[in-house]
Amino acid sequence: LKGLPAILGKMIPYTMTQLVTFDLLTRQVYEILSQNSIPTNPSVALGVSVSCGLIAAVASSLASQPGDSLLSEINKGGSTFGTSALEIMGGMGPTDYFRGTRARLVHMMAIVTTQLVCYDVIKQLVGLSATGAK
Repeated sequence: LKGLPAILGKMIPYTMTQLVTFDLLTRQVYEILSQNSIPTNPSVALGVSVSCGLIAAVASSLASQPGDSLLSEINKGGSTFGTSALEIMGGMGPTDYFRGTRARLVHMMAIVTTQLVCYDVIKQLVGLSATGAK
């Protein structure tokens, strides 16, 4: 329970940034394709999903990095029973919140992009339009 604020501080920004970024980007890309009369075949749809998924992965990883750093500090024993997340945050400097960002970016880019591409492909397999497509 002591890590709940840190978990929420990691997962809420991560999930919201991931989904909103992917949705807004795909919608914008399909609008641009439509305005330029570029047909959207399955290859184009896959390209849109992958590229927008990569950008969403970077954005969500960066948005949730401070919460992940705080959670790591709590889990590694940087807190004792009764020590609040706010107390731990007070002992962390600005750079502490972004320690390990490069490694996390690589990791999250692979996971998030795969998740979003699978989501989009499955939507299309069951007869729904790709995310952002009309």
